[in-house]
Amino acid sequence: GLDERAAQARVTGHFDYDTPVAGLRVLDPWHVRVHLKTTDYDFGHAMAQPVMGIVAREVIEAYAGDTASHPVGTGPYRLGQWLRSARIELIRNPNYRSEIWHFSPGKDPVNQRLVAQMEGKTLPQIDRIDIQIIEEAQSAWLSFGKGELDILGIPAQFSPLALSGDQLRPEWVRRGIHLDRIVEPAIAYYFINQQDPLLGGMAPAKIALRRAIFLAMNDGEMMRVIDKGQAIRMTY
Repeated sequence: GLDERAAQARVTGHFDYDTPVAGLRVLDPWHVRVHLKTTDYDFGHAMAQPVMGIVAREVIEAYAGDTASHPVGTGPYRLGQWLRSARIELIRNPNYRSEIWHFSPGKDPVNQRLVAQMEGKTLPQIDRIDIQIIEEAQSAWLSFGKGELDILGIPAQFSPLALSGDQLRPEWVRRGIHLDRIVEPAIAYYFINQQDPLLGGMAPAKIALRRAIFLAMNDGEMMRVIDKGQAIRMTY
Protein backbone atom coordinates (compact mmCIF):
# COMPACT_ATOMS: atom_id res chain seq x y z
CA GLY A 1 0.00 0.00 0.00
CA LEU A 2 2.78 2.48 0.78
CA ASP A 3 4.42 2.00 -2.62
CA GLU A 4 1.25 3.07 -4.37
CA ARG A 5 0.71 5.95 -1.95
CA ALA A 6 4.26 7.20 -2.44
CA ALA A 7 3.87 7.05 -6.22
CA GLN A 8 0.67 9.08 -5.95
CA ALA A 9 2.39 11.64 -3.71
CA ARG A 10 5.16 12.11 -6.26
CA VAL A 11 2.56 12.99 -8.86
CA THR A 12 0.37 15.24 -6.72
CA GLY A 13 3.11 16.68 -4.52
CA HIS A 14 1.03 15.87 -1.45
CA PHE A 15 0.80 12.77 0.76
CA ASP A 16 -2.77 11.83 1.60
CA TYR A 17 -2.90 11.01 5.31
CA ASP A 18 -6.67 10.49 5.37
CA THR A 19 -6.92 7.40 3.18
CA PRO A 20 -6.11 4.13 5.00
CA VAL A 21 -2.97 2.33 3.85
CA ALA A 22 -3.32 -1.34 2.99
CA GLY A 23 -0.99 -3.37 5.16
CA LEU A 24 -0.58 -0.70 7.83
CA ARG A 25 -2.88 -0.55 10.84
CA VAL A 26 -2.74 1.18 14.22
CA LEU A 27 -4.05 -1.27 16.81
CA ASP A 28 -3.82 1.00 19.86
CA PRO A 29 -1.61 3.84 21.15
CA TRP A 30 1.25 1.38 21.64
CA HIS A 31 1.02 -1.06 18.73
CA VAL A 32 1.18 -0.85 14.93
CA ARG A 33 0.67 -3.85 12.66
CA VAL A 34 2.56 -4.00 9.36
CA HIS A 35 1.95 -6.54 6.60
CA LEU A 36 4.79 -6.96 4.10
CA LYS A 37 4.44 -8.01 0.48
CA THR A 38 7.47 -10.26 0.75
CA THR A 39 9.67 -11.64 3.51
CA ASP A 40 12.22 -9.10 4.71
CA TYR A 41 14.73 -10.41 7.24
CA ASP A 42 16.08 -6.89 7.83
CA PHE A 43 12.67 -5.43 8.67
CA GLY A 44 13.17 -5.60 12.44
CA HIS A 45 16.50 -3.82 12.11
CA ALA A 46 14.97 -1.14 9.89
CA MET A 47 12.13 -0.52 12.34
CA ALA A 48 14.65 0.00 15.14
CA GLN A 49 16.26 2.95 13.34
CA PRO A 50 15.54 6.48 14.66
CA VAL A 51 14.01 7.55 11.34
CA MET A 52 11.26 4.95 11.83
CA GLY A 53 9.83 6.60 14.94
CA ILE A 54 6.06 7.03 15.06
CA VAL A 55 4.96 10.66 14.69
CA ALA A 56 1.57 11.87 15.92
CA ARG A 57 -0.84 13.13 13.29
CA GLU A 58 -1.18 16.40 15.22
CA VAL A 59 2.50 17.08 14.58
CA ILE A 60 2.10 16.61 10.84
CA GLU A 61 -0.91 18.89 10.79
CA ALA A 62 0.70 21.58 12.94
CA TYR A 63 3.97 21.71 10.98
CA ALA A 64 2.74 20.74 7.52
CA GLY A 65 5.50 21.06 4.97
CA ASP A 66 8.22 21.59 7.58
CA THR A 67 7.97 18.62 9.93
CA ALA A 68 11.71 17.91 9.65
CA SER A 69 12.41 21.19 11.45
CA HIS A 70 10.08 20.29 14.33
CA PRO A 71 10.99 16.79 15.58
CA VAL A 72 8.34 15.54 17.98
CA GLY A 73 8.31 11.94 19.12
CA THR A 74 7.79 9.66 22.09
CA GLY A 75 11.37 9.15 23.24
CA PRO A 76 13.01 9.76 26.62
CA TYR A 77 13.97 13.34 25.72
CA ARG A 78 12.29 16.36 24.20
CA LEU A 79 13.98 19.04 22.16
CA GLY A 80 14.78 22.05 24.31
CA GLN A 81 16.78 24.11 21.85
CA TRP A 82 18.13 23.56 18.36
CA LEU A 83 20.64 25.89 16.75
CA ARG A 84 21.32 24.56 13.29
CA SER A 85 24.88 23.29 12.83
CA ALA A 86 25.78 24.49 16.33
CA ARG A 87 23.90 23.03 19.28
CA ILE A 88 21.15 20.61 20.30
CA GLU A 89 19.69 20.65 23.81
CA LEU A 90 17.75 17.59 24.97
CA ILE A 91 15.61 17.77 28.11
CA ARG A 92 14.21 14.79 29.98
CA ASN A 93 10.68 13.97 28.86
CA PRO A 94 8.44 13.96 31.96
CA ASN A 95 5.82 11.95 30.05
CA TYR A 96 8.17 9.18 29.00
CA ARG A 97 6.98 5.67 29.72
CA SER A 98 8.29 3.92 32.81
CA GLU A 99 11.36 1.92 31.80
CA ILE A 100 13.59 0.10 34.27
CA TRP A 101 17.21 -0.74 33.48
CA HIS A 102 17.64 -4.51 33.46
CA PHE A 103 20.20 -6.03 31.13
CA SER A 104 22.51 -9.02 31.20
CA PRO A 105 26.12 -7.96 30.68
CA GLY A 106 28.58 -9.75 28.45
CA LYS A 107 32.12 -10.67 29.36
CA ASP A 108 33.49 -7.14 29.03
CA PRO A 109 34.45 -5.88 32.54
CA VAL A 110 33.36 -2.32 31.70
CA ASN A 111 29.90 -3.49 30.66
CA GLN A 112 29.61 -5.63 33.78
CA ARG A 113 30.43 -2.64 35.98
CA LEU A 114 27.98 -0.34 34.20
CA VAL A 115 25.15 -2.88 34.29
CA ALA A 116 25.69 -3.40 38.02
CA GLN A 117 25.63 0.35 38.67
CA MET A 118 22.45 0.92 36.64
CA GLU A 119 20.49 -2.18 37.66
CA GLY A 120 16.93 -1.32 38.72
CA LYS A 121 17.17 2.40 37.93
CA THR A 122 14.47 4.26 36.03
CA LEU A 123 15.39 5.62 32.61
CA PRO A 124 16.42 8.18 31.63
CA GLN A 125 18.87 9.07 34.40
CA ILE A 126 20.22 12.28 32.87
CA ASP A 127 17.96 15.34 33.02
CA ARG A 128 19.66 17.41 30.34
CA ILE A 129 22.04 16.71 27.46
CA ASP A 130 23.84 19.51 25.63
CA ILE A 131 25.23 18.42 22.26
CA GLN A 132 27.79 20.73 20.66
CA ILE A 133 28.09 20.25 16.91
CA ILE A 134 31.76 20.80 16.10
CA GLU A 135 32.68 19.77 12.58
CA GLU A 136 36.43 20.38 12.82
CA ALA A 137 38.28 17.68 14.76
CA GLN A 138 40.89 20.14 16.01
CA SER A 139 38.25 22.49 17.42
CA ALA A 140 36.52 19.59 19.17
CA TRP A 141 39.81 18.40 20.64
CA LEU A 142 40.71 21.87 21.93
CA SER A 143 37.25 22.30 23.48
CA PHE A 144 37.61 18.99 25.29
CA GLY A 145 41.05 19.95 26.51
CA LYS A 146 39.67 23.19 27.96
CA GLY A 147 36.96 21.30 29.84
CA GLU A 148 34.11 22.57 27.66
CA LEU A 149 33.00 19.03 26.72
CA ASP A 150 32.28 16.06 28.99
CA ILE A 151 32.52 13.34 26.34
CA LEU A 152 34.51 13.15 23.11
CA GLY A 153 35.41 10.39 20.73
CA ILE A 154 39.15 10.80 20.25
CA PRO A 155 39.87 11.96 16.68
CA ALA A 156 42.38 9.55 15.15
CA GLN A 157 44.92 12.27 14.42
CA PHE A 158 45.01 13.24 18.10
CA SER A 159 45.42 9.72 19.48
CA PRO A 160 49.17 10.25 20.12
CA LEU A 161 48.30 13.26 22.30
CA ALA A 162 45.75 11.30 24.34
CA LEU A 163 47.20 7.81 24.52
CA SER A 164 50.44 6.11 25.32
CA GLY A 165 50.04 2.73 23.72
CA ASP A 166 46.62 1.53 24.86
CA GLN A 167 46.45 3.70 27.98
CA LEU A 168 45.60 7.32 28.67
CA ARG A 169 48.57 9.58 29.11
CA PRO A 170 49.27 10.45 32.76
CA GLU A 171 48.38 14.11 32.28
CA TRP A 172 44.83 13.14 31.33
CA VAL A 173 44.52 10.63 34.16
CA ARG A 174 45.51 13.33 36.65
CA ARG A 175 42.65 15.47 35.34
CA GLY A 176 40.16 12.70 36.08
CA ILE A 177 39.60 11.77 32.43
CA HIS A 178 38.39 8.20 31.90
CA LEU A 179 38.88 6.15 28.73
CA ASP A 180 36.29 3.70 27.41
CA ARG A 181 36.92 1.71 24.26
CA ILE A 182 34.27 0.67 21.76
CA VAL A 183 35.08 -1.49 18.75
CA GLU A 184 33.30 -0.05 15.73
CA PRO A 185 33.23 -2.36 12.69
CA ALA A 186 34.36 -0.64 9.52
CA ILE A 187 34.96 -1.69 5.94
CA ALA A 188 37.28 0.29 3.66
CA TYR A 189 36.79 0.22 -0.10
CA TYR A 190 39.61 0.96 -2.53
CA PHE A 191 38.93 1.93 -6.12
CA ILE A 192 41.21 1.90 -9.14
CA ASN A 193 40.56 4.16 -12.11
CA GLN A 194 39.70 1.86 -15.00
CA GLN A 195 40.56 4.66 -17.43
CA ASP A 196 44.15 4.80 -16.22
CA PRO A 197 46.43 3.57 -19.05
CA LEU A 198 48.65 1.63 -16.66
CA LEU A 199 46.10 0.11 -14.27
CA GLY A 200 42.82 0.10 -16.19
CA GLY A 201 41.40 -2.37 -18.65
CA MET A 202 40.24 -5.97 -18.62
CA ALA A 203 43.28 -7.60 -20.17
CA PRO A 204 44.53 -10.52 -18.05
CA ALA A 205 47.77 -8.68 -17.30
CA LYS A 206 45.89 -5.60 -16.07
CA ILE A 207 43.61 -7.68 -13.86
CA ALA A 208 46.63 -9.49 -12.42
CA LEU A 209 48.34 -6.15 -11.73
CA ARG A 210 45.37 -4.82 -9.79
CA ARG A 211 45.12 -8.01 -7.79
CA ALA A 212 48.82 -7.85 -7.00
CA ILE A 213 48.46 -4.27 -5.73
CA PHE A 214 45.69 -5.23 -3.33
CA LEU A 215 47.48 -8.38 -2.19
CA ALA A 216 50.59 -6.33 -1.46
CA MET A 217 48.78 -3.85 0.78
CA ASN A 218 50.04 -4.08 4.35
CA ASP A 219 46.96 -3.79 6.57
CA GLY A 220 49.02 -3.77 9.74
CA GLU A 221 51.14 -0.86 8.54
CA MET A 222 48.06 1.05 7.40
CA MET A 223 46.48 0.65 10.83
CA ARG A 224 49.70 1.81 12.46
CA VAL A 225 50.09 4.91 10.28
CA ILE A 226 46.56 5.94 9.31
CA ASP A 227 44.71 4.81 12.45
CA LYS A 228 47.61 5.70 14.76
CA GLY A 229 47.62 2.16 16.09
CA GLN A 230 44.01 2.41 17.27
CA ALA A 231 42.56 -0.37 15.12
CA ILE A 232 42.41 -4.14 15.08
CA ARG A 233 42.04 -6.52 12.18
CA MET A 234 38.51 -7.76 11.61
CA THR A 235 38.13 -11.52 11.57
CA TYR A 236 35.10 -13.29 10.12
